[in-house]
Amino acid sequence: MKNMTIKKETLTDKDFKIIKKWIKDNNIEYLEKATKEKLSNLTEFTINRDYNIPKEFFKLKNIKKLGIINRKIIPKEIYSLKNLEILFIVSYKRGYKIDKIPDGITKLKKLNTLRLSYNNLTEFPKELCDLVNLQSLMFSDSKINKFPEEISKLKNLKKFDLSGNGLISLPDAICNLENLEVLNMSNNGIKTFPKNMSKLKNLKELNLWNNNLLELPEELCNLVNIEKLVLSGNRINKFPESISKLKKLKELDLSGNKLNNLPKDISNLKNLKELNLWNNNLLELPEELYNLKNLEILNISYNKIKNLSEKISNLNKLKELSASGNKLKILPKNIKNLQKLNTVDLADNKFKEFPKELCSLINLKEIDLSLNKIKKAPKNITNIKKLEKLDISN
Repeated sequence: MKNMTIKKETLTDKDFKIIKKWIKDNNIEYLEKATKEKLSNLTEFTINRDYNIPKEFFKLKNIKKLGIINRKIIPKEIYSLKNLEILFIVSYKRGYKIDKIPDGITKLKKLNTLRLSYNNLTEFPKELCDLVNLQSLMFSDSKINKFPEEISKLKNLKKFDLSGNGLISLPDAICNLENLEVLNMSNNGIKTFPKNMSKLKNLKELNLWNNNLLELPEELCNLVNIEKLVLSGNRINKFPESISKLKKLKELDLSGNKLNNLPKDISNLKNLKELNLWNNNLLELPEELYNLKNLEILNISYNKIKNLSEKISNLNKLKELSASGNKLKILPKNIKNLQKLNTVDLADNKFKEFPKELCSLINLKEIDLSLNKIKKAPKNITNIKKLEKLDISN
């Protein structure tokens, strides 16, 4: 349906069946041929660029999702779509970016999802604060740096995306969104956080990828219900001991930072399933890390680690181990006890021989030992019946 055109000729029932669920085209000047009676069940509609939309369309009562892409003028008639629940106004091209919200948006009382990405807005529009049924709000890749106090009226907001806005701090006003569950502040310039951040007591996911953090702020450690924390691509070089308060944390991404060590209290993150430490400055892993018995995915690639502890056998739920780009020469003997391992990446280390311990891991599907000095695989590698991918290339 990429270049679908509704022609002047009489439309068959088959034609209407195709377009009833979704219309996405670049030539809709004859949409009026699709009568109100025929398209009465239409629920989703996307319009690209500045084509005219027949007024008859705005009388359709079942439209719940509307997408407006690369359009200079937002038709005021969209506010007659009283049952609209999802509205996307996205401008990927220069010259099409909006710099203000069209009047009348507050009439869309049933709106629960609003995306206004790639625009020239510099202030959060106050009008949106009256859309009290909003649950998801996306302003990614915009220029917003001011927020009204009235934003606290959005009591039902659960997902807020402010990625790519050039923010240098998390606005205080956002901390009044006490039912927020997902907050994406990635790709900004954030250095500091408000002290009242603990008010976000329902926050489960926080994305702070690619900001200017030098350390993990104490304020973040008060988000006791958080389950996923992304801190990759910053310049973090130390962690507060209070990270142990994040007892519900399941995913922690610290890749691409400047960490030399990890706090001992990391062992208190008992529910942690995924830990990403790729591309830091770690010389070793703390013994306490091996107490994370629910860990399923561990990435310690591209650090400066020379040895892994025999305590690695404690991680008996581990499924994926990535340790490429380190200085490993041997593996601990007890690694053979990790019978749930299905993927091992040990590329670009200092191995001269194929680690025989791997041959006891019968559930392995992928082994990457490339960029080492291994010349051959041992005969008993045939013990690994499920092996699908093996790389020992130099």
